[in-house]
Amino acid sequence: MLKKEAAYFGDIVILPFMDRYELVVLKTIAICEYGVLNLTAAYIMKCDDDTFVRVDTVLKEIKGIPRRRSLYMGNLNLLHRPLRSGKWAVTYELFKMEDVSMGMWVEQFNSSTTVQYSHNWKFCQYGCMEDYYTAHYQSPRQMICLWGKLARGRAHCCNFR
Repeated sequence: MLKKEAAYFGDIVILPFMDRYELVVLKTIAICEYGVLNLTAAYIMKCDDDTFVRVDTVLKEIKGIPRRRSLYMGNLNLLHRPLRSGKWAVTYELFKMEDVSMGMWVEQFNSSTTVQYSHNWKFCQYGCMEDYYTAHYQSPRQMICLWGKLARGRAHCCNFR
């Protein structure tokens, strides 16, 4: 059914990956590579399928950034470094955690242009907060509720599962 919808509307890209946590980094690379090679968009946004995005507010945030700069936007933690031991350790050879990897890639591959880092707590990583830009970990029922509230002019959370 998803393939039919993708073929009909042309707004879904299906990549040939098994969807497993260990492959998230490779999937993210493929998304970025696809965007750079196949799209004419000025920006690419990556988010999970359980994230509700208020596109209008994200676009307003982007408009404040000069076009000549590369942009890395979201709920950023610019003070932490990768953990090198323990359960969430990131080795130098293999970066399993996409958040850490993305931060490192942005620095490495944008050395020719200045990267504008734009942090905002309203890119909510842990559920939903009032006046959110994104709300993460939302069920399909919550997504429908969020859309309904947004359509009525209110960016309020839907706190049920």
